[in-house]
Amino acid sequence: MKKQIMKKEWISSKLTIVIMRDAHQSVKQIQLPKLMLTMLPIALSALLLGMAAYLYYQSFTVTTLTAESSQYTSHMQQKEKEIDQLKDQVLQLTALASDVEGRIQQITKMETQLQQFVSTYSNPKELTKTKTSSRKTAALVQPVSSPTRSLQAIHPMGGEYREASSEEMIALAKATGDKLKKMPDTFTSLLSNVNGTLQEVKATEHILHGTPTLWPTESTRITSLFGYREDPFNSKAALHSGLDIGGSHGDTVYAAAEGRVIDTGLSESRGNYIIIRHPESGLTTRYYHLSSVKVESGAKVAKGDPIGGMGSTGRSTGTHLHFEVVENDIPVDPLPYLQQFAEVTIPTSLQNNHE
Repeated sequence: MKKQIMKKEWISSKLTIVIMRDAHQSVKQIQLPKLMLTMLPIALSALLLGMAAYLYYQSFTVTTLTAESSQYTSHMQQKEKEIDQLKDQVLQLTALASDVEGRIQQITKMETQLQQFVSTYSNPKELTKTKTSSRKTAALVQPVSSPTRSLQAIHPMGGEYREASSEEMIALAKATGDKLKKMPDTFTSLLSNVNGTLQEVKATEHILHGTPTLWPTESTRITSLFGYREDPFNSKAALHSGLDIGGSHGDTVYAAAEGRVIDTGLSESRGNYIIIRHPESGLTTRYYHLSSVKVESGAKVAKGDPIGGMGSTGRSTGTHLHFEVVENDIPVDPLPYLQQFAEVTIPTSLQNNHE
C-alpha cells in the first residue's frame, strides 16, 4: 500500500526548470511532470528507431526495385534476342519453303519433259515422222536451273535498312506455314505422277532397245540414200531399198537394235549378210556386203553388239555397208530412225535426191 502511494506521488510530482534571461528581467519558472521528462528520451529513442527502420525499408525497397529492374531489363534483352532468333528461323524456313517449292516445280517440269519423251518415242512408227537430233533429244531431260530467290533471304547483299515489323513477320510465318501444309499433298500427287511416268519411260526404253536407232558403224559417211536412183551397174532407174554407209574394209558393224538373228549367209547380190528381227518394235534390220559375219542364226544380240565387218562382197562397187530397215516385209527409209540419236550430215550431192 505504501509503495502504491509512493508511486502515485512520484508520478504526480513535478520538476521546476528555472530560466534566467538577463539580470534586469524576471526569472521564469517552468514546471514539468517527472513522468514527461522520463518519457521524452524514450519517445525520442522510439522516433529515431522508427526513422531508422523507415530509412532501412526505403533503402531495401530501392535495392529490391533496382534488382528487379535489372532482372526485367535482362529478361527483356533475352526476349528480344529470342525474338530475333525466331525471325531468323522464320526467314530460313521461308527460304527453305521457297527452295522446296522451286524444286517441286523443277521435278514437275522434268516429269512433263519425260511425258513428252514418252509420247514421242513410245511408238516406233512415230520415229519416221520426226528428225530430232541427239542434242535436241538430250535437251528433253536436262534439269532446269535451281531457284536462287531463296538464297537472298539468307545472304542479303545490301540495300536500305528497314526493320521488319512483328506483324510482317507473323504474316510471313503464316504464309510459309500455309505453303508447308500444302506440300505433303503436292508431294503425294507428284510422286504418283512420277511413278506412272517412270513406268512409261521403262516401257519406252524397252521399245527403244528394240528400235534401230543406233548408227551401225563408226563412220557416218553416207554414200547413197534410200529411194530411187540410177543403178551403178546398168545405169537404169531403180529403188535403192536401204542406206549405204562408206568406210574402211573390216570396220566393225554393230547391231542397230536389240533382237534375234534370224538369218545369215552369202548370196550373189547381198554378199555376206545378217538379218535381225526386233520383236519389241516389230521391225527387221538387214546388213549387206559384209567382209565377215560374227554371229550365228538364232543368236540373241543387244543393241550395239558387234556383229560383223564392213566389206564389198556381193553386188557392190566398193567397201560400204548396205543397211536396211524393214516393216511388214517392206523396206522403209532407215535415216529417220538413225537420226534420232546421231548427228548425220547428208552430202550436198545427195540432198536433192532425198525427200
